[in-house]
Amino acid sequence: MINYEKKTEGVIFDYCLWKNMLNYNQRVELDNILSTDYETQEPKNFGASDSLGNLKKSSNVFVSKYSKVKHILKDIFEEAIKINNFKFGYDLFEINSMDSINYNIYESQTSSQYDWHLDSSQTIFYDVKLTLLINNSLDVYEGGNFFINSGNIYEIPDFSEPGSVLMIKSNLLHKVSPVTSGIRRSITSFLCGPRFR
Repeated sequence: MINYEKKTEGVIFDYCLWKNMLNYNQRVELDNILSTDYETQEPKNFGASDSLGNLKKSSNVFVSKYSKVKHILKDIFEEAIKINNFKFGYDLFEINSMDSINYNIYESQTSSQYDWHLDSSQTIFYDVKLTLLINNSLDVYEGGNFFINSGNIYEIPDFSEPGSVLMIKSNLLHKVSPVTSGIRRSITSFLCGPRFR
């Protein structure tokens, strides 16, 4: 099931959510690959920070190549491209096997969270257009709720269901609230394209 949320009365959409895209066995296989066979672990001091230099993210992030999980995620990525073509209309690069994906582990022991931020590129050559998020949690967790802010703040509760996929405009403010019990696992891919003009 795919749900679209309108930002305005026009045809501008903030996000797209689709449920039950990964079963438990697929999520376990992804976890085994992404938590052990990664390229690098993101440094703790990497990522968005506030005006005082305090980091907004407290999760552990493991960076892998799409090629390692393409056999599981290919259909999701193809659906994301199709949805972009019909609902968002961004000019995107083709998905490449060497593209990076992030595996985010939010633990209750450290009240892991990611405060308000938006996703952008650090280069003049391309822009991040859409952020693709996959809830890869294996067990029930509490907290770790996903919020967006497009002028009004609202939660996307269905994304808390393991196996759900969410695609948002990358320039939309969003956050993950602190995890209060269990472990929240998510996969992030940034869909990029030529610079906005």
